[in-house]
Amino acid sequence: MNVIFLTLVVLVVGDSIGERYGIHAEPHPEVELIRAAVGGTTAQQWASTNGPFFADAVAQATGGVDVIVVSLGANDSTIGRGHVFPAQYVAFIARLRGQVGNVPVIAIPFPADWRVGQRHVELIRAAVCEAPLESYTLVDVAGLTTEADGVHYDEEGSRELGRRIIAQIMGTARGMVVYIR
Repeated sequence: MNVIFLTLVVLVVGDSIGERYGIHAEPHPEVELIRAAVGGTTAQQWASTNGPFFADAVAQATGGVDVIVVSLGANDSTIGRGHVFPAQYVAFIARLRGQVGNVPVIAIPFPADWRVGQRHVELIRAAVCEAPLESYTLVDVAGLTTEADGVHYDEEGSRELGRRIIAQIMGTARGMVVYIR
């Protein structure tokens, strides 16, 4: 049996993913990434109708998108925006899909043990894990190793997350759910 892979165009948006998570560490000729992620950003900045991040992501995706990968919430949790994050997060994804097509979304949640007990972290983790969106799945982040700060993934954790993202992208494109909560 011959397997033919078409190039999948993946729009990467949110806080900061892509090379940081090792997606480019190994060649993946079947995946073309459009890197629109910007570190240190919040859901409000991405959801803003006047903000540059949303407009840039849409502009970069003019050739079409097959999958959206999103990582948001870390900065929202540190500035206490857990109460407004859920609505902004869902609105941003819905608006983005309205511009680039109703394609599957793969989200990167906080690890279950990340800053346990911090109210805004818990609110944001729940919002990402339970977003009321169709064609929405999560990457499994369990067991990934972090740097001493306990927040940022170390080199091996980043590379493993990159492998999981690629596996999720490929599974989503083939109509399979690799991991969903």
